[in-house]
Amino acid sequence: MRASAGSHLPRLAQATAVVILATLLQACGAVHSAPPSALQGRTDGHTGHGSAAGRCVVHEVARERLMDTEGRQLYIYPEMMSRSSRGEMLLAGSYNLMLRQSAEGKWQQLAKDSVFGAVLPPSGPARVVTSPIPLHLTEGIRAVARPDGTWAVVFAEVAPRDTLRDSTVALWHGVLDGQRWTVLERLPFPAPDEGTPIRARGGSRLIATDKGIAWALPHRAANGTGAFIVYEKIDGHWTYEIVRSGYAVPDLAYSDDLGLVVASQQADLRLRQDGSSILLWVRQPTWRILHRAVSSSRSEVRRAWFDDSPAGPVLTWWAEVPGPEGSSRSEAHVMHGSIQKGDGPIVVLDPALHPFTKVWFLPLSQGVNLWVSEHAPPGSPGRDIRFARDSAGTAVLLGSIPSPYDASFAAGQTGPSEILISGPAMDRERTTLFSLLIHVRVECPRTPS
Repeated sequence: MRASAGSHLPRLAQATAVVILATLLQACGAVHSAPPSALQGRTDGHTGHGSAAGRCVVHEVARERLMDTEGRQLYIYPEMMSRSSRGEMLLAGSYNLMLRQSAEGKWQQLAKDSVFGAVLPPSGPARVVTSPIPLHLTEGIRAVARPDGTWAVVFAEVAPRDTLRDSTVALWHGVLDGQRWTVLERLPFPAPDEGTPIRARGGSRLIATDKGIAWALPHRAANGTGAFIVYEKIDGHWTYEIVRSGYAVPDLAYSDDLGLVVASQQADLRLRQDGSSILLWVRQPTWRILHRAVSSSRSEVRRAWFDDSPAGPVLTWWAEVPGPEGSSRSEAHVMHGSIQKGDGPIVVLDPALHPFTKVWFLPLSQGVNLWVSEHAPPGSPGRDIRFARDSAGTAVLLGSIPSPYDASFAAGQTGPSEILISGPAMDRERTTLFSLLIHVRVECPRTPS
């Protein structure tokens, strides 16, 4: 069904994130970040492995705290990163802190519940983005860069935590020019008999299509059955379509041949028994399953992501792989070859992925596809930031950096071979949480023309 208008993990995930932040702020002695002196100017180089495609080297260039133009220290939950055509990076999330240093040297929290994110220019301090609604009511923030240097942004508004409700109450779209919201509008919302979008934090990325922009969210029908809902903005108007898929976590891609494609992490209801697979859905002209791209007979899929590369959409996922004596481990996988056919080889990018973390795909210059993951070595209390590329269908480890972060990070591209990583770190002496930025460069040899 389709509706139009003219002119979002369940709430437990929100509560868990808040508890994590509070715990970090109260238990500094338990964290294992590098000391403050090591967080300010370390420039260690990390050499990667050779391959048939040539030798690439990963260099950490610099580290810095996220500060704004007024000298305030920022923590932005790294929910999403998006680079504009002007080279500015938008960092946004639903749990943020702003602190100002007093004359006594203590950090004091400011502007509670109003910081939506920050815009990071190519050089210099960040600019704070004010939230258009109370921040604790936002969930599932997504953005895509527009050709004019602005961003299209979508997010869900959820019911207050002090109510008995635990659901999405509204969906919003805005245009952000880097300093202010130039557009802010509500998306059409399903009628009560159509059900409610849920788990906006598990929604798809916001993508550009040949006609506009699109976004997909998990959905629950009025009778309690699972579905996903696809929103599109075409010619200035928003429409939505509910797809009765069973419980699904969708991500979106656009293909010139297929149009909109949904990679849905779900059980295949066409089979008697299926755990959690990846199904590809296309609209031709109604939504249907194209094929089962990844079967749960190999591993249980916990989350799948589409990303864009010059060669077309890339499918990456977090898999739970069974081990001996009933154990399991998390791995990062990618499928090579044609997504449309779904017959490409599956490559293990990270054999020890830290659970509940996203794998960040970055298509660098000279045709190098790079994945950044949070690696949790077996038996080790620490974690690594791991950099891997693909070469002839094989994952090649380029290098790794011991992670200074106390929770998940985000990674984005700031140039053809430049990467920015942002995540939460703790100042153990001053008991404050802040975003630590790590600048990385990947250098690969030029191939003969």
